[in-house]
Amino acid sequence: ASGASSVGFRSLDPLLLWCRAEGVYVLPDMHVYPDTVEKGSVFVRSETEGNPDLDSVKAAWVTVARHYRDNPNILGYDLLNEPPGYHDERLRPTYVQIRNAIRTVDTHHLIVIEPNVFSDLGTPGHWFLGKPIDADMAISPHFYGGDVPVTIDADLPTAANHYNGRKYLSWLYARDSHIPLFVGEMGENSDDWLRRMVRLWRIGITAGVLYWTYKKPGNAGGDLVTVPWTPGWEAIRHYIQDGGPPPPNAYKAMMDMAAATNTRYEVFHPNIANALRG
Repeated sequence: ASGASSVGFRSLDPLLLWCRAEGVYVLPDMHVYPDTVEKGSVFVRSETEGNPDLDSVKAAWVTVARHYRDNPNILGYDLLNEPPGYHDERLRPTYVQIRNAIRTVDTHHLIVIEPNVFSDLGTPGHWFLGKPIDADMAISPHFYGGDVPVTIDADLPTAANHYNGRKYLSWLYARDSHIPLFVGEMGENSDDWLRRMVRLWRIGITAGVLYWTYKKPGNAGGDLVTVPWTPGWEAIRHYIQDGGPPPPNAYKAMMDMAAATNTRYEVFHPNIANALRG
């Protein structure tokens, strides 16, 4: 690899070695799309439609898959993070094009797809995604809010609870399609909500639950580990969000914040750890 990709691999390759030593799998995802690509602009209506922005996404995945195709600690590839909710009918052809590109260089790692950000997948018999797009595929919804039912069946969509219930359509789609499901992101909520959500997903087709996120600056609640804001960082945040003249001593403020993420300054929240044990 060369250019920007080589910079990324210099960070990821050591991480893979650490994970191998601990028996941990790694699942790369397209969390931020390539430069100049708008999140909603990558979607297509057919498996043959051309799209320069989608081509950029496919090229990025081919680069990653070629580099890691023989790495035993790569679990697979999570193709797109939280696709916009207004492209339901475009999910399948877009995912198929990305999957086909990856399979030109890697034929065996898992293909992971996400429902749209609202978890709308259609209805049984009329799924937007249709049949699984690969023999080695999993689906990975995200959950951050809403009531937690006693059982998933109890909260499948009805006319009365469509907004909350549709989030559980991924479970029904996975069951009907005979593919594994794991919750790719779940967290930032109360201890009781986390505990009940972990218990809810301990069912046969669910491969696991991944908590978001392990470490975060500040203490908004619901995070396993936090690090304190440092003096000067608030000015950096306002500059990033609102623009204007750069704050004085910006470099020092950023380096101070980076140093504060060292494990020696972490604040561990055991209540979150206990909740995640169910």
